[in-house]
Order: sequence, then structure tokens, then C-alpha cells
Amino acid sequence: MKKTILATVIAITSMQTMAAVEVTDANFARAETDLYFTQQLERQPINRFDHNRDNVTVDNQMIIRSNTDLLYSTAVVDVSKGATFRLAKGDAYQIMHFFNNNHDNHMAIYGGEEIYIDSKKAGSDYIYILMRTATTAGMDEAHRLQDAAVIDAKSAKPFKPAEDWDNASRDAIRAKWEKQVTDIKTEKAFTTGITATPDNKDFMIGTASGWAGLPADYAIYSTRAGTGKVECASITFEKPTLSYDKGGYWSITAYSGEGWLMTDKNSADSTSATANKDGSYTIHFAPKGEACGAANNVIEMNDAGWNFVLRAYRPIDKAQAVEEMQNFPNAVAK
Repeated sequence: MKKTILATVIAITSMQTMAAVEVTDANFARAETDLYFTQQLERQPINRFDHNRDNVTVDNQMIIRSNTDLLYSTAVVDVSKGATFRLAKGDAYQIMHFFNNNHDNHMAIYGGEEIYIDSKKAGSDYIYILMRTATTAGMDEAHRLQDAAVIDAKSAKPFKPAEDWDNASRDAIRAKWEKQVTDIKTEKAFTTGITATPDNKDFMIGTASGWAGLPADYAIYSTRAGTGKVECASITFEKPTLSYDKGGYWSITAYSGEGWLMTDKNSADSTSATANKDGSYTIHFAPKGEACGAANNVIEMNDAGWNFVLRAYRPIDKAQAVEEMQNFPNAVAK
């Protein structure tokens, strides 16, 4: 009997020791990033790219608020003994974006550039890479640039999450901050010197609703709520001030209230959208299967909580780009 009781106590103690760790505001950034790191390593081993060869769709989306006019490549890299990263020159926009497993210390390089990163520079032994390669020059060129990207790491130690995180509490924290997505100032959410602190509202919203977003030196984002209904709506705006001659471009993508693509007619961008006679652009939002009387620039949606993100890549002047994004119009029902 005593042996049975002792065995039961040991079993209960063991179960308590192995209990999942509750996710709070204080540890959410690490818990969320551990999730993405783990998912990446289920697809490819440490220090190796997982290249998406096709544009993101409703069926293959993996990261919240994905862009659909470029190809994503991802990797988790051990930088404990240093690593060099390199991009080839090409005819399309390409950027390799790095950050650590606190979702901070953001860095990036463009095509034709390279960077050396070690633990001291990264702030951790492991970093995540999200490489974006535009398809504006065609799929063959995009695939060539993906394949030419170099990871030269001097160590390949297995990655382990900081804790066994509780999924339910992580989902709850994410949902809490996700609801505030239209309040975000992305130039403060993703910055090169940001630290993962829960009192930084923009950082928390960014981690929950736009994980792996680029710093404002490389891209500016503007998030706007829809009309609150599945109905015809539109926006008209002047094109952002970007380095178009260096591959810079803008795109607008619509998402559900939870931040996921709703339909495969989900975006418009500066390389394919039709401009108005005065050089401005009008984008039309329509219920799925409808066009709302528009001949072009139509984005479909099917969720009353729909919202959209304007992305402006390669801003010429950060301050000017931030001002343009802050003054970007809201969607108006037709």
C-alpha cells in the first residue's frame, strides 16, 4: 500500500514538473517565437532554408498576415560560433531579414549584400531568417535568387524551446493583442534596437499580429480596419514615396479579423495595379465572387472583421514614409 501511495505521489509530482508553462505578456514574445522556430525545424533542419516556390495562398499560408506578391524563405540558424549570410544581385526585390528568439534585434540585407552575425550581435545563440523575394521579374528569376542565398554557419547545435509553453494561454494572449492591430505604429513595433518588453504596446501588437515584420528602415506598414461588414468599399490614395528604381514597391492585402487570407483574390500592388488618370490609385474591396462594378484593382473578402495592410518596401526617407502611412485613408463603403 505504501509503495502504491509513493508511486502515485511520484507520478503526480512528475506530471506537475512537466506541466506546460502559462504564457503571459511578459513571456509572450519568446513563446510565440519558439512556436515559429519549432514549426520551421519540423520542415527543415537547423541552418537550412525552407523555400516557398509559389506565392502564398489561402491553403498554404503559415505566417499570420503573409504577403502574396513575393516568395518566402525561412530558416533557423545557430550563430553561437558565428555565421555569414549573403544575397546575390538580381532583377527583383529581395531582402533577408534576421531576428532572435525574443523577436528583437532585427537586421536585414538587400540583394548583393552580406552580413556576419554572432551571438553577441544577435542577442541569442539562434536567429530566424525570413527572406522575401519578389516575383515581379518572373518566377525563374525569383527561384534563382532564392537558390543563390547563402547561409554559412560554423555550428549546428539543435534548438530547444525555452519552455514547454501552454498553447491555450498563448492563443489567448495573441488574441488579446491582435484585437488592437489597427492601433499599431509599425515604425515602433519593428525596430533595429527594440527590446522585448510587455509594456511596449506596439511591440506586443506587432508580435501578435505581424510576427516577423520588417523594421521601418526597410519597410513601412499601415493597417486599417474594414467597414465592419462584408460589403463593397474602396480607398483612393497617392503612391508612396519609395525607391522604385531599386525594386521598391507597395502592396495592399486584405485579411480576416484573425489576420489570415480569406480568398485568393486578396491583394493589389504597384507592379500590376491600374492607376487613375491623375496618378493616384483606387482599390476596391468586394464580397467574394463580386466586383462591385469595378473593372480592375479588386480585392475580395468574406469576413465582417476584414482589414487590410499597406506595405511600402524600400522607403526613400523613413520619416516621410511614416507620415504617409499615418495619413493613409480608411476604406469607405460604396
